[in-house]
Amino acid sequence: MLNKIKRLLQKIGCFSSVEDLSKSQELSFREASIDDLDFIHTEIVEEAKNGHFSSFFYTQPEANKGLKSNLESIITRQRRLDENAVTYAYIAEYKGNLASFIILTKQHFNDKESTEIWMAATKQQYRNKGIAQNFINIILTELKSTKLDTAIVYSRCLKNSENMYKLLIKKGFSHEKTDENGTRLLVYTL
Repeated sequence: MLNKIKRLLQKIGCFSSVEDLSKSQELSFREASIDDLDFIHTEIVEEAKNGHFSSFFYTQPEANKGLKSNLESIITRQRRLDENAVTYAYIAEYKGNLASFIILTKQHFNDKESTEIWMAATKQQYRNKGIAQNFINIILTELKSTKLDTAIVYSRCLKNSENMYKLLIKKGFSHEKTDENGTRLLVYTL
């Protein structure tokens, strides 16, 4: 399933669902390479400081080191070490600059094949340009149109990830529950 998305994204290169971006072709999308490791790692650690990811990534050296090893495995082997799951990392470039990333994991959710939006972030200076919206649009469109072997797309948004939460709700995800730490589970059924 994720391989089909990967091939589609490699083929299209640029998003076409947001008119102003597609006309100028300012936004391109590709699979992450090892050269993107530091960018992804830095964005996660910086956004962890803002409460968007686990604070362990910046407060505990071993967690930070484990994160970097996990990201390297995802990029080079398409495998998450913490879950031993098939996972892909994608990059968005805006006007040729690294702007955003998203990481998708093939999982089981409620005994159904699913895709988890595991991590995503956009650099501060590239926010409000439709980048995250385009990531979500293309993923949902491809999953719906090809009837791949996934039935559910889900994500967990920490309390401080209000922008991502609002975006996913706008895209049709339902807020299933909130845990004791304020993490919200969002689910989209194909």
